[in-house]
Amino acid sequence: MNPISDSKKLSLEAVDYVDICLKKGNLWEFLGKINSNRMLYQSAPFAWNIDADEKEPTIFRSYIYPHTFELVDINVYFNDGTDVKYKENIREKYYQTCKKIFDTCLGPNDLNPRDVFDTEKEIIDTFGCRDITKKEKMYNRVYKEDSIKLYGFNWEELSKSIGFKKTPPFFITNNLNYLKCCSDLMREKWNSKKWRTYWIFLLLKRIVRITTKWERIVYDFYGKFQRGQEELNTDKAVSSVLYMTLPFNKFLSTKYVENYENPQAIKYVNVLCNDLKLVFRDILKRNNWLS
Repeated sequence: MNPISDSKKLSLEAVDYVDICLKKGNLWEFLGKINSNRMLYQSAPFAWNIDADEKEPTIFRSYIYPHTFELVDINVYFNDGTDVKYKENIREKYYQTCKKIFDTCLGPNDLNPRDVFDTEKEIIDTFGCRDITKKEKMYNRVYKEDSIKLYGFNWEELSKSIGFKKTPPFFITNNLNYLKCCSDLMREKWNSKKWRTYWIFLLLKRIVRITTKWERIVYDFYGKFQRGQEELNTDKAVSSVLYMTLPFNKFLSTKYVENYENPQAIKYVNVLCNDLKLVFRDILKRNNWLS
């Protein structure tokens, strides 16, 4: 965990970083930098990841996923006259958490915690648009030349900002309507005052999460209140493993294999699994009720 003194400096740097990016005016470069951080990418309006291609499972390719929302119950974002008190309670708890994060990291500030919720509300509303198709397919390849022309999504700039030296010819997404409508929304509003608050919040929440004595702020709302988690992990060894697997996943796997690989155990498990498959197939062949 970071010491508080370091995290306060990081928090001020985070605000400066957001302001510099907004002044620079390149949405896709900024979005790429957020996506290149594995602790932040799922909070971005567009989340980039490398996954096995569903159509060609042996090849890993770029996927662009929709936003993962802060609130577990997405019904809270909608004022439809149902569960009014329940929704107001969750919103108020969320506002308090956002303000606590702002005040803890920055001290006195003029950031409005409701702006974070309102920005997410704008994002979730784009899920209802039907600008591209009335019937969505869960697997769509979007090619580089079509990305900006048809959807207003600058895949070339985003990919280069993430770290690609050469832009992949296409990416895969599961929601073309969201791709188009959220791209339109972001191009219009990403550097507004409200969205500035939202970007700052994303960076500060991560800092709070990894700071000594601050991590409970995130836990109290996201863990305890929303998910019913019974207690916050305080074991330093467990925390080290959890956080180090994010930036050093392949490194740790390789080092583990170097030190602890057991060829006999691997052979035993392979044989065991193959035997189980044979037994399972025999059971299916003997059963006539499945026909």
